[in-house]
Amino acid sequence: MLLLFAVSSSSHAAFETSLSTGQIEKVLEQYFPLNEYAAFARMEMHRPQVRLVNGNEKIVLIVPVVANIVGGEKHQGHATISVSLAYKPHIGGVYFSQPELLELAIPGVDGQMQSALKGIIDVMSQNSFPVVKIYTVKERMLNHTLAKSTLKSFRVADDKLHLVIGFK
Repeated sequence: MLLLFAVSSSSHAAFETSLSTGQIEKVLEQYFPLNEYAAFARMEMHRPQVRLVNGNEKIVLIVPVVANIVGGEKHQGHATISVSLAYKPHIGGVYFSQPELLELAIPGVDGQMQSALKGIIDVMSQNSFPVVKIYTVKERMLNHTLAKSTLKSFRVADDKLHLVIGFK
């Protein structure tokens, strides 16, 4: 009887799931567009495109942006942002974390203004991406309480994000 319990419990010691680019982008629809106002510009970030590159340790997001510069015109471009993942066991949620602005490309905007707009996009990223929950783990999926679980690993392979959640 004890052996049966050990086999049963080990079969649920870790939970693994995979998310496609489309599944992650569908979640992002709920959070975008985002707007930020500064004294010199109004920035809009629209729904990101997700890039899952095999072997990458981070997820790359290509975010369309629009800059309305005071006294100027509307400029469109994109921001390239990398994000990691964090797991909050008390809610069973996997969230984006550690957003890093890799590039901001807005044609027609000079270097000094481009630098100022980078600052706005960086703040927007730091404030918005860590609240994006891309997956919810249900307690029934694990053979222990969520509070005792952790994100054991995540990796990008086969154009999917693979998550492994298990015991601490």
